[in-house]
Amino acid sequence: MKKNEIITFLNIPEKNKEQLIPDKCDEKLNNYNNYVKEYLIHYKKSLKGNTISLSKYPYFKMKSESLSKKLNKGIKKRC
Repeated sequence: MKKNEIITFLNIPEKNKEQLIPDKCDEKLNNYNNYVKEYLIHYKKSLKGNTISLSKYPYFKMKSESLSKKLNKGIKKRC
């Protein structure tokens, strides 16, 4: 190890510490992508008459509003 590298309490150099912290923007986008995938699955099932998928629409409405707020807030703060 070089003398000028700063060591954190986890014995990880400071320059590598940023790589260990999950990026908040990526997390928000992953949540959105997972939501879209789940929504499409239930949308296709509901077109076939699946009543369970139809009953999940209020849940998807609330989840979409929550994700929208988080994404808009992240855009304003640049994540």
